[in-house]
Amino acid sequence: EGSSSSSSLPPHFRNDIRFCANPQLFFRALLRQTANLWATVMTDVLDSANGLSAYLDTALEQFL
Repeated sequence: EGSSSSSSLPPHFRNDIRFCANPQLFFRALLRQTANLWATVMTDVLDSANGLSAYLDTALEQFL
């Protein structure tokens, strides 16, 4: 009867239990999400930096 009660839990809850039982799995998922977020942020930052350097180039040409 104990095994049937755990299978009636919602899937995300069972995943949480599995993460608690396996911290390595939890940290790997956390790292993957953090890396994805970091890559997105860095892409935005680099795009902004490229735009800024192009703007600075044209501004310098005006003065020189």
